[in-house]
Amino acid sequence: MSTRDYKLNGVTYKIGVGGLASWVGKEGKDISTVDIIWPTYGKWAGPSWSGNSRVEENSTINWDDTPCMNGNIEKGIDPKNCYSLIDAAAKQHDWKYELAEHNKNGNEASLKLVAGGKIIPFLNQR
Repeated sequence: MSTRDYKLNGVTYKIGVGGLASWVGKEGKDISTVDIIWPTYGKWAGPSWSGNSRVEENSTINWDDTPCMNGNIEKGIDPKNCYSLIDAAAKQHDWKYELAEHNKNGNEASLKLVAGGKIIPFLNQR
């Protein structure tokens, strides 16, 4: 739902687009209630959205799937330098959560706090 194809020099790139607004009015696309409530961006940004699809608990995720490109690729910028920073940050966040959920040290909650960026404001209040 959150990417669209862009062809450049015979290569098809996935470009990140934002949630519902990008799909309203497109023929043949079924928009679910989940997609309306929780919009997504690119391949990785949004609740339960990883690897360009909705995932459930204990789903297998293809971590080799790169973040999507951003719209600058359409302006002639080199595709190798055009990853979406939003999508890349969201993938990193998802990966850190994955590591937290599978760690054996009993500190899953604290690792998730760090992955979510919520520990920094807490530390600054000391």
